Amino acid sequence: MVLGFQMGGDDYITKPFRVKELLLRIKAILRRNSKIAASGNKLISEDIVIDISTALAKKNGNELTLTAQEYRLLLIFMSNANVLMKREEILKELMDGAEVFFDENTLSVYIKRIREKIEENPKEPKYIVTARGQGYKWNKEVIKE
Repeated sequence: MVLGFQMGGDDYITKPFRVKELLLRIKAILRRNSKIAASGNKLISEDIVIDISTALAKKNGNELTLTAQEYRLLLIFMSNANVLMKREEILKELMDGAEVFFDENTLSVYIKRIREKIEENPKEPKYIVTARGQGYKWNKEVIKE
């Protein structure tokens, strides 16, 4: 189970399980994704593009290798551009519908990993900016297409 989460999984179900529970979990995931997809198929912020219809993120035209949780977190930030988000809010969105445990340390690790993949200099981020003691924000404009 731990390995599954480390590889990017965000939910699991144990056997035996009820088909109704499985269907409800699938519907919850589709509902979350449809909220985002309804507002446009692409999010563009300078050289970073997320194609929601294919669940791909690119920087300078090159596909980013992201785990499922890194992708969700990047999507959360870009969907809330220039909005200061408290750590608790981010954690709540990440855990929404997924029975997974995230704590603030896990969130910090995910943010660090994303910065390493999208920032020119992860130690001086220009996209995901820390507001000390308050939270984080996506510090660039995002266009929805």
